[in-house]
Amino acid sequence: MKILEDTKNLLSPFFPNLNLEEVLLIDGSIIGKVIMTLFGASAITFGDKIYFAERLDQSNFFNMALIGHELVHVEQYKKLGMVRFLIRYLLEFVVNLRKERTCRRAYMAISFEREAYQTEKMILDLLISNKNPISK
Repeated sequence: MKILEDTKNLLSPFFPNLNLEEVLLIDGSIIGKVIMTLFGASAITFGDKIYFAERLDQSNFFNMALIGHELVHVEQYKKLGMVRFLIRYLLEFVVNLRKERTCRRAYMAISFEREAYQTEKMILDLLISNKNPISK
């Protein structure tokens, strides 16, 4: 499925260099379910395809913020390319795992994830504030 107009309107200011029309959201996917089972993640991105473990309700604030998180990864893929992104991501995870000693802490220390979580928080803060453009 494509990103809905309301969601695009909310997220486009965060991603001025990204064509949101090109991004494909795949909800309830086997890939998403496997990732959720193995790693506890709600979604995973490969290139411009975002796989969600569960059915995706784009009117839900948390899901909008999650889409924003994953769009950061779409930008990172576009900037670095698939292979370079995946190699750097996995290398950071392994290095962090040696320092942090838990998978969750190693994951949260990955620079790509820190950037994505920061954007996710900004989006969620916007949605729950009085500045929410969708509630008007």
